[in-house]
Amino acid sequence: MSTLLDQPITVAVAAQVSGEFTLPIKEHQAKNLTVQVIFTGTGGTSIDAWLQVSLDAGKTYMDIANVHLLAAGSKALNLSSMTPAAAVTPTDGALAVNTQVDGFVGGRFRVKYTSVGTWANGNLKVDVAQRMIPMGVQNALFN
Repeated sequence: MSTLLDQPITVAVAAQVSGEFTLPIKEHQAKNLTVQVIFTGTGGTSIDAWLQVSLDAGKTYMDIANVHLLAAGSKALNLSSMTPAAAVTPTDGALAVNTQVDGFVGGRFRVKYTSVGTWANGNLKVDVAQRMIPMGVQNALFN
């Protein structure tokens, strides 16, 4: 797994953005991402983390997942580029709580996050693992 964000959070923050993280993507391979969001701390009201992807080399980003936590805890999800997806209107920090948008897995990612309240020993960590499926296996699966 690769860590996208490991950020102490002790006060309310709005629309903070992590640095960009680039995963090595090889052409002609379908991609799945397994994402784990872990928040530790006590006190505050809630925290939201949006996993975002850029499909235009970092010029713009769109939400592909939101994790909403009311207290310390963790959530994991799987995103797949192999899941057929209808056209969507890209959002930036506005995807509904605890939802994901499959079908849009690129190579550049960041995390946007917002917290409400004051946290004692708060820390937000977002890890991602990439799984690639070789082209020959894709052909066998989908033909």
